Amino acid sequence: APSLFLGGMTGAAFHNIVESMFIASHESPFELADIQAYALVGSAGVLSALFRAPLTASLLIFELTRDYDVMLPLLASAGVG
Repeated sequence: APSLFLGGMTGAAFHNIVESMFIASHESPFELADIQAYALVGSAGVLSALFRAPLTASLLIFELTRDYDVMLPLLASAGVG
């Protein structure tokens, strides 16, 4: 559970940093996802890096959320981590 929390907070912090950079410039070429999506992807990335099981981490987060929209970013972050 601490790895899920650490990854979630890291993902949320990344979202806040990116959002503040684009709000400061007032010109955003794209729309950011919600902070919850960044937290989920961050938690999957940290979990997969710590346990060295990317598919297990992605499926665990998917089972918790039941959200198909976040599945591709989950697999991408788990593969990179």
